[in-house]
Amino acid sequence: MAMVAGGASDAPALTRSCGTDPVANTANVLCASPSGPCTATAVILSAAIDVTDKGCNFDVGGRALTIQKAFRMTGLGFVAIRNAGPVRITATGALKSRGDFVEPNGVIVSGGFISIISNATIALDSGAAIDVSGDPSGFVELQAGGADASGIGINLVHGSVLKGVGQSSFVDSGDRFSDGGTVVAFASGGGVFESAAIDLHGSNQGAGGELDIAAAGTVTVADPIDATGGGGDGGAVDIEAADALLVAKAIDVSSTRGGGFGGSIDLYAGLDETGVPGGPSGGAFTLDMATGASLKADGSDGPGWSGDGGYVSVSARGRIQFINAGSGAAVHVDGGSSYDSGGGSLYVDSTDSDLFHIGPLDGDVVLNGVIHAVGGRLGGFGGDVELFAGRTLTVNSDIVENGVLFGGIVSAESKGAMLLNGTIDVHGTVATSAPGAADFVAGLAQGGAGGALTIAKNVLGSAGSSNSDRSELFFAACSLTVNAGVKIDGTGGTSPTNVRGGDAIDLIAAGPMNLGVTSKILAPPAGTIVLTHPPGQPPQTTGAILTPTPLDNPLPVTSGVYPNCPVCGDGIRQLGEVCDNGPTADGACCNATCSAFTCVP
Repeated sequence: MAMVAGGASDAPALTRSCGTDPVANTANVLCASPSGPCTATAVILSAAIDVTDKGCNFDVGGRALTIQKAFRMTGLGFVAIRNAGPVRITATGALKSRGDFVEPNGVIVSGGFISIISNATIALDSGAAIDVSGDPSGFVELQAGGADASGIGINLVHGSVLKGVGQSSFVDSGDRFSDGGTVVAFASGGGVFESAAIDLHGSNQGAGGELDIAAAGTVTVADPIDATGGGGDGGAVDIEAADALLVAKAIDVSSTRGGGFGGSIDLYAGLDETGVPGGPSGGAFTLDMATGASLKADGSDGPGWSGDGGYVSVSARGRIQFINAGSGAAVHVDGGSSYDSGGGSLYVDSTDSDLFHIGPLDGDVVLNGVIHAVGGRLGGFGGDVELFAGRTLTVNSDIVENGVLFGGIVSAESKGAMLLNGTIDVHGTVATSAPGAADFVAGLAQGGAGGALTIAKNVLGSAGSSNSDRSELFFAACSLTVNAGVKIDGTGGTSPTNVRGGDAIDLIAAGPMNLGVTSKILAPPAGTIVLTHPPGQPPQTTGAILTPTPLDNPLPVTSGVYPNCPVCGDGIRQLGEVCDNGPTADGACCNATCSAFTCVP
């Protein structure tokens, strides 16, 4: 059964009060004329109702609940709806527990608590609203135990509103901490479709709010989510989907002013443990930027200081893709620009628990759109990007993590092949800057061409002209190619005491290594370039520019310096292979994928 609540009202609101009995409250507050009618299967709120003295518990008795008019509760109270069937808030319905509704001392108080627990579905029509704004904002809880015909348990359609905005009667931003609110939405029997305008921003010195979504099915974010901080830190968004997760609009947990730090965004797809029994295994994550989607957690500037960038994490038991980017930013975690802030962090992971074997829940990672994690211009430092791909990794994104104090760090591992098709920029930006670092490893679970690393765009990790600090630019794979004209720049500086710098550049390939014509591998004035390869398989360097002269470092493939690079059938049992069906290993007693014995060898 369902429950409905309304918004604007043609007639003056009824003032009512709740007792201690949730069943009686439903009959006397929601159903009593001129509200209603209520039947054995349905409860309908059809008249605007105000409760100004205390909270209300409602037991709907398993019936459907429809809210067609506004129910307003003092921000010092609560609205708790339990034992409901399907719940629907119509275009004219609303549940509000705002801090400016009843002001006991003539000032805005905190927002209240609104909770709906349904054994079926929860739906908000276009125009419907749930609002707990206040000083600070309140808390909204939505729990749905069922799903509609489309598999959706909580349906927040475009034009509906979930609001928990920090607001205050005071203008002194140094004293008031008007935090944004908290929304928790849990669909244990299906998915969540989120196209409501979710606004949880803080004001004055307040922090951004918090949004937690968990679903036993898919989750779609089809409208922007605002959990930005006022003068405080950005908020937090945590979304967990048992199946696929699609983000098609911007999620913003930045600090907007006051020197606050960026907030956190944690996104998970394919969490089977939260899914319905018998549901699909794993799930993909998609950031679709065709209509302005991005993940943003910037820090802000204050009076004399700047906050660091925040944290963004994307994980999936399946494919991860950032698509339809154009020239836009996919991830933006800059520190405040004016002072000595640090860039934020991005973590991307599509791997299962077995690092050396490609399983059904491992996914490709394909990144498009700019990834920005830059520090402040007065002594700031670049951020940190970590990428882990269960199959192939394709980086079409430009990754920008330069800094004034020192450049940032980029590291990536793939079980299969890796393509770096966007510029990687972790260089120091002024004469005194220390260099950044980069670490790329391909072929942890697949050898040969399946574990190739191709560097198709520049990798920039230089220091400032007067900084002699050294860092490392590290590239290892089963085969390695630096395309023609590409630059790997680890140029260092010379300190005032005449100490010379330059990065350590390592190029490691268990198979062919090809450095393209006019490619540049640079580590002057005193850095090192080391080319590690199997004996008898020297790198192809004709036409490439390497400064200083590289050290040739032939080592056998059994030396332990190369990635795993397993090749089923090569006669060598490696990590990730239960057996190998090559004639010098387990032969016919090993199956075609080297994943199981078929007999005793």
